[in-house]
Amino acid sequence: MTNRLNKDLKAAIIRQYGSQARFACRLKIDEGRLSRIVQGRKDLSEKEKLRWAKLLKVEPTIFK
Repeated sequence: MTNRLNKDLKAAIIRQYGSQARFACRLKIDEGRLSRIVQGRKDLSEKEKLRWAKLLKVEPTIFK
């Protein structure tokens, strides 16, 4: 957990889904949890990183 905004992740979400709310809806997770992940206050499991990367059409390395 880096505890800093992941600007690349935020940009990928906006690029593919238009908003964090839409991406959260697609993932079927609470928007607050998504926000904490983007802000670096919550980590993803390796499985989640792979799923998110696929949905966002990015490499898993985006999750710093």
